[in-house]
Amino acid sequence: MLKDNIRGWLTGGQNFIVGRGLYKQLGDDDDIKQQLLKGENAGTRRLLWESLENLLRRPVKEAIIVDSTASEMPASNDTVRKALREEWSPLYTRMNYLRARIDEYGGSNNSETVALREPIAFEILDLEDQCEAIWAKRSHYLEHGSLPDLDQKEFTIPEDSRELAKLL
Repeated sequence: MLKDNIRGWLTGGQNFIVGRGLYKQLGDDDDIKQQLLKGENAGTRRLLWESLENLLRRPVKEAIIVDSTASEMPASNDTVRKALREEWSPLYTRMNYLRARIDEYGGSNNSETVALREPIAFEILDLEDQCEAIWAKRSHYLEHGSLPDLDQKEFTIPEDSRELAKLL
């Protein structure tokens, strides 16, 4: 999925702001990020192109990538999976709404259109990160039977009936 976003940018309209957002999210070189913040010019366009192309050549860090932006999270009767779906659903809905909204501006790269699309593009990227984090929690739950941030060692069921009643 990450590589698909980069491929899409490289073969698409190559909007500088969107590309800069991709590199900000996926790249790890702070010097390049600082250069890209200086704005669009021939040098930064070339730097962005080369940097994204280099990211595309790298092996993907995650072993399993769930495309949380293109698939529907399955419904379940399991309480935890149901809660994760309820957490994910409004984020996914908002992200799809914003994707449709950004398309309304067309492919023009004039400064006014770019300025209007920029906050929407960054919100889409942020929502995508949140959706992916929820999918990662779901995957962890399916594999381990617990959520990643729940430390099973901290919780013990009291032996004393009074303590157990207090807990309940």
